[in-house]
Amino acid sequence: MIISASGILRSMLAMVALVAAGSLHAEIFRVGIFANGDRPFSFPQNSPQPGIYPELIHAIARESGYQIELVYVPAARLLRMFEIGELDIEIGANPAWRQSSPIKSVYSDSYATAYEIICFRPGEAKPGNHANDFPGYDIGVQAGYYYPNFEKAFAEGKVKRRDTNN
Repeated sequence: MIISASGILRSMLAMVALVAAGSLHAEIFRVGIFANGDRPFSFPQNSPQPGIYPELIHAIARESGYQIELVYVPAARLLRMFEIGELDIEIGANPAWRQSSPIKSVYSDSYATAYEIICFRPGEAKPGNHANDFPGYDIGVQAGYYYPNFEKAFAEGKVKRRDTNN
């Protein structure tokens, strides 16, 4: 994955500007961050390194004069808090993850591509590129995350979703 720091910064500045334009210059923007981290973009709250997103949002706050509060919560709660207005910004959200959300959000330009990677124990790998290539398999996933290429197979029971917090 190739990520341009200037591209991320431009996209996030545009996002903050859009949020600010829609508010009455909120004193503090509450910014949602995944509690378990999303390395290298964010790390758990008490980690020695913050990650790319917290560093960038703090840089944007310094440049713009806005104040921010980082709110570390599990992924599913983060979406709910955004939907009910308890968060102003969710960093790194993908529109595909929010298709069923009643809130129609404004997104910055895309600055990265996410891939779903399936890992196997040594000697147990199975070739395949799509959810339908793994019928009857249990697939471990991050709880609260949305997997566009697998959701239909999960819903139809073709592949079993096993949520984990790590």
